[in-house]
Amino acid sequence: MDTITPKFLGYVGGPDLHDAMILGVKRDGPTAVVLLETYRGAQVALGFEGVNDVCSEPSAGMHILGVAELDAPGGVRRYVFVNADEDAPGRLEVVARGFTLAAM
Repeated sequence: MDTITPKFLGYVGGPDLHDAMILGVKRDGPTAVVLLETYRGAQVALGFEGVNDVCSEPSAGMHILGVAELDAPGGVRRYVFVNADEDAPGRLEVVARGFTLAAM
């Protein structure tokens, strides 16, 4: 059986997302929004369009190292919110066509 390893494309959202905390996640059909608090205390929203899937296991309150972007089949991207605590159960991944970052 052949397995396809996703290609790492880089981290998205700039340095403010390093050491950020997830405040909440909301999906509405083909869109999703992740509300974050940056390490400086500012709130930002990461909005996703063309959402195919959201995998969220208690992610509210999760501190992240950043948001990794990986290639995915079908012209979409896989966005992985990298948990800063490897032993913590939180997990968040979004498969979508693209994203935007907005200050709140």
